Amino acid sequence: MRGSSACDGRIGYLQRSGRFRETQEGVEFSGQAVRDAGSVRHRLVISLAVLIGALAASSSADGSVNAHCRSFGGGYETGDFSQWWLHQWSINPNPTQQYNIYNVGNSSAKIVTRPVAQGRYAGQFRVFPTTGTNPNDRAEILASQAASGGYPGQTWWYGWSTYFPGPAQDWWRQGGDWNNITQFSSTDNVPSQMAIGVDATHRGSPVIYTEGMPFRRKRILTTLRYNHWYHFLVHARWSTRSNGYVEMWLDGKRAIARVYGATLRSQNSPASSEFTSPGMYISQGIYRHAYRSTNTVIHDGFCRASRRRLAEPKAPPRHRRRHAQPTRAGSPRAGCLHRSD
Repeated sequence: MRGSSACDGRIGYLQRSGRFRETQEGVEFSGQAVRDAGSVRHRLVISLAVLIGALAASSSADGSVNAHCRSFGGGYETGDFSQWWLHQWSINPNPTQQYNIYNVGNSSAKIVTRPVAQGRYAGQFRVFPTTGTNPNDRAEILASQAASGGYPGQTWWYGWSTYFPGPAQDWWRQGGDWNNITQFSSTDNVPSQMAIGVDATHRGSPVIYTEGMPFRRKRILTTLRYNHWYHFLVHARWSTRSNGYVEMWLDGKRAIARVYGATLRSQNSPASSEFTSPGMYISQGIYRHAYRSTNTVIHDGFCRASRRRLAEPKAPPRHRRRHAQPTRAGSPRAGCLHRSD
């Protein structure tokens, strides 16, 4: 498994709100106490209005199919990449982030309306034949450490869906561990702690694999199938000690039984002022060794939650509403209620 620090110290998208506080059970309202209300009845009316507003913000609505992701939702229902912290590609890059062909290779990302696993939008990530300007090719989005829930002692469920357009793709095959599609990376400037990717060392049958902490060996999840939505579910406790663990499901079936062991590197050298360490942040897209081909991956519906039922990906509905509008970036309806701690 290969990897490198993807951080450059810039302030990302993650916003903080003084009204909500995240807990392992959900989100608590912590607004200012009502002063000089005049009566108990008046205070109750205000409290009820606040409660109704909070519930409405966290409920599912048109264009907000993963609004239940109260911790972090990155399902692109804003119609753009604003739910994510860093945007790493060289073609039409984010103008506020200095990524180019010399540090991420020849790559692109865009929002698409088909295929999608949920809602109206998904994220398409593409790397093109190498230009020789960089030793690797990368088209990825990153969640901040806070949005990733990457702190020692925390336990989270992570769910998302991934699609490989066919009928076939030519994957880098000189090694079995560098066509990464999802990384749980260390906040220190060291390789990824855990990754999921495509192993194409056997030319006729690429496989989807995972490896890294706490696994002692590479785990093969399934043979790669094109034009199919894979639904991933990961349950992890982040720890530098032996009480950490990871377990994984694929398409609703258990793929890896719970494995105990350290899930965070025991280091204290954060790669960015935005990080603390030990710690973890998440990236998705496609990241590979520089290669001659074009590879495309589509991701959708990313959700971090405290309970399985909230994070687990759902199969795409047969009929979708056509007139749902994108939600406003930064709104709780966009897929998450933001941290205040």
